Amino acid sequence: MPLFLRSQYNNLYANDGFDVYQFSVDSSAQDGLTAFFGIKDSVMSSPFSAPYGGFWPSNEPVEPSTYTEMAAALVNHARKAHLSRIQITLPPECYTSANTAIQAAALVGAGFTVEFVDTNHSLRLSDGGFEKALHRGARRSLQQATSAGLTFVHAQTDGEQGRAYDVIRKNRQQKGRPLKLSRESLKKVAKITDVDYFLVTQSSIDVAGAIVYKISSSVVQVIYWGNDVSYNSLHSIHFLAMHLFGFYQENYALLDIGPSSSLGVIDGGLAKFKESIGCQATEKPTFTIDIESAAS
Repeated sequence: MPLFLRSQYNNLYANDGFDVYQFSVDSSAQDGLTAFFGIKDSVMSSPFSAPYGGFWPSNEPVEPSTYTEMAAALVNHARKAHLSRIQITLPPECYTSANTAIQAAALVGAGFTVEFVDTNHSLRLSDGGFEKALHRGARRSLQQATSAGLTFVHAQTDGEQGRAYDVIRKNRQQKGRPLKLSRESLKKVAKITDVDYFLVTQSSIDVAGAIVYKISSSVVQVIYWGNDVSYNSLHSIHFLAMHLFGFYQENYALLDIGPSSSLGVIDGGLAKFKESIGCQATEKPTFTIDIESAAS
């Protein structure tokens, strides 16, 4: 089961104003589904502290009818609990074991509608070398980066990890974007899964960094990455992406780079960059249902 669908992860955020609730349907000893929700202001949300939520099998395979049963039971539960709304963001389609299409059909059948669809980008690590899928401009940028005297560091000490966090924080400040997770929050996550920090330096100057979670035995996800924009000419993110690909290629199948949109509004520049380095785009849909208007 992926990190974001585990009780240990969701319970980290039990004191953030949400009541953490685990909902399960077991059709047989071999066939069951589980979802975690945060309940706040009569709204039931999955996820409430992660990139995605949805239903996840305790064993595989799971019959499509079990997803249908799960969606209907969830709406019925929300009605009995006098909740007003359910919101569910499914895993992106690159997570093939999530059965996103079957989940989506079950939710629509239970009365949910699509609120918005985000775009997620990922790299298949089994598709050969990193440079194989690079677009022409990205290939040129990588060549410039590799000739700029950059160094890739797997940051393992607390001091190095703090430096990686700081260069990412600086990037967010430069772009006017929030950095939601604190260092303390990341340390809590590191108690339940592997959290890797990386640095790119030039002459001992930190120019880029990344923080990556182990999501499952086959998937890792870039939670944050960024460069000091004062050094944009170094193309350090291309250099960082190449080394992340190589670092994880032997032991993992997928490097999830994360969303390139927010609430369905795509960041064209970000999406273009990710696709230029060989990422594949997949959908990550969000469904909602207003319980009062749902047919009983």
